[in-house]
This record gives sequence, C-alpha cells and structure tokens, in this order.
Amino acid sequence: MTSQDNFASRFAKHKDELEWLFMELYHNREGLEVLEREMSEAYNARSAELKALDKARSADLCR
Repeated sequence: MTSQDNFASRFAKHKDELEWLFMELYHNREGLEVLEREMSEAYNARSAELKALDKARSADLCR
C-alpha cells in the first residue's frame, strides 16, 4: 500500500464526520474541499519516518 493509499484509507474512515462538522460550522463546501486537499498535501509532505509511525499507530488501533 502506498502512503497515499494509506492516507486515503485513514481519511475515508473519518470523512463523513469531518464533512458534517465542517458544514455545520462553516456551511462552505468549497472551503471543505480546500481543507481536504491541504490535508492530503500535508500528509504527503511528512517524512517517511512519520508516515511509518502513522501506520504503526493505525495498526495498534485496529487490535
């Protein structure tokens, strides 16, 4: 699984809740789309070490 796949998988688990909360607060679909892009870009900019830590933490939560 690539790091982008890992992000997409983790993000998909929380997307509905994020969307609901964001829209309740801001009522701004375009702003939500910008936030989602920026979250993806920020994840991609993380070091390999931090991405490995993210993956390990996700695995621990699944146990």
